[in-house]
Amino acid sequence: MSWLFETMIAATLLMALVLLIRRPVADALGPRIAYLLWLAPALRMIMPPLPSGWSPVAAAPIVELPIITETLIPAEAGAIAEATAPVFAAPMDWVGLCLAFWIAGAVIFFVGHAFAYADFSRRAQRRATGLMDAGGIPVIASSLVPSPVALGLFTRTIIVPVDFLWRYDAAERRLALAHELVHHRRYDLIANVAGLAILSLHWWNPVAHIAFRAFRLDQEAACDAVVLSTSNADDRRAYGNALYKSAAGTMPLAVCALGSASQLKARLRLIARGSRNAMPLRGVALALLGVGAGVVMTASTISVAAPADAQPAVVANSEIDTGEIDAELARVEAEASDIEAAAAQIEADAADRLARVSADTDDSAARIAAQAADTAARGQADAARNAAESARQAADVTRTQARKALASAAKCPDGSRMSAQVIDKGRDTMRIVLCGKVIHDQAKLRDEVVAGLREARNEVAREADMPESIRATVLASLDRSLAQWRRGAPMMPEPPGAPAAPRLPDGSAAPAPPALPEISNACPAGTRNTHVESNSRDGRNITTISCDGRTVTSSTRR
Repeated sequence: MSWLFETMIAATLLMALVLLIRRPVADALGPRIAYLLWLAPALRMIMPPLPSGWSPVAAAPIVELPIITETLIPAEAGAIAEATAPVFAAPMDWVGLCLAFWIAGAVIFFVGHAFAYADFSRRAQRRATGLMDAGGIPVIASSLVPSPVALGLFTRTIIVPVDFLWRYDAAERRLALAHELVHHRRYDLIANVAGLAILSLHWWNPVAHIAFRAFRLDQEAACDAVVLSTSNADDRRAYGNALYKSAAGTMPLAVCALGSASQLKARLRLIARGSRNAMPLRGVALALLGVGAGVVMTASTISVAAPADAQPAVVANSEIDTGEIDAELARVEAEASDIEAAAAQIEADAADRLARVSADTDDSAARIAAQAADTAARGQADAARNAAESARQAADVTRTQARKALASAAKCPDGSRMSAQVIDKGRDTMRIVLCGKVIHDQAKLRDEVVAGLREARNEVAREADMPESIRATVLASLDRSLAQWRRGAPMMPEPPGAPAAPRLPDGSAAPAPPALPEISNACPAGTRNTHVESNSRDGRNITTISCDGRTVTSSTRR
């Protein structure tokens, strides 16, 4: 993509340069030398990028900025498999969209003009009658053309107006046919198609449209110079009369017509001034030298890998590998699992309370109060789960970004060796940088989760149908999660406080449910999988807690 952009800019600059110098060159060395100058932008459009060592301008050295910690990422890191990540909406690819729009415009422009040329040629030859033969090329007369024209990339033809024999005298006819024969012998129609292709790629570029018109004028002036190279004053006069009689309006861009109305004045001025018709060898050499210099000076370059023993050494201050990145993300995963375990415990406690109240009393008010407490506890558990899921999703995204960057290539985009930098290994401010690009920012992650929790809190506060007791419990849980995330990474939520005591319809306090044993800290620190199960069997309430598959406590109540 960069090569294409550089090519379009360089070709435009060369077009502008030729536009500036073509007139002085034509006056000094002749129109044919000026016509050669248009090779510069044409060759630049098809020139591949050169190795960076061939560039006429030396590349600036890359200055390494000091970093806190730097090390090499081993080449084997490219083999790390990408972790499964949540699907997010991809941002719009504006570069690809602009590229597609440019290509579509170029195709439409070229196909439109190619169709116009093919249709003009078909209709002109369908209405034509054979007239004569000139230099081995058939000459036919057609009512569709107002001026002699040269047509045919493969089957060469000269088409003249139907009144060609009596509109032009003998000298004018001879010079007009000589002009079209020169177009065929110099392959000017192929040059016109190539110029049309370049103009199609620059369909959006006003400089290219101006340059194409100047290119066609220089082509006709060079052809005039060839025809008049051995002429006298009478021939120049007859040739000028033929141009005047052949003045025509718009024709397809690739057609080589004898007299274009838009070019007539400039061509007659050159003929009357008696411009140089010779093509000196010195002028050809100077033109070709200038073309080559212009193409090389604007050439694009590519980086070429140096031999392995020539790679610059990178000194590592300390070592870091993918294990440290994974360890940081595993810690987030472990804390998210702990949060979910605590949420499951909250729900189990609430369900147990509700079951015992339902079994121990027939008081409907107490049952309603227990149901309200159960609903509040479940809302608190859901809030905790939401916080855990946010942490897990953020960890998955970070892991995927890190492994994609490691698997992308052994080199950074600028050609340097790939390296990773840990700017700060602190728990709350860790940033991981690959090739100068931040792929993980703990502080930014914390800000995003805090923003999500704040939005959830606002939604709960605006919910009109939620009872105030439940709203207060959920808001308190979200406030605790917000406080924990503001302090840093997600941690085990604090044990929830007892919900507000429900009130009976007469305003008195509802009977409190029996107290349960404290089980939130039953598992030791670092436990990855905590399972809490509470059920009723044979008239007994049984609560079992397992830590990493091992039962650590079991309590039974009647």
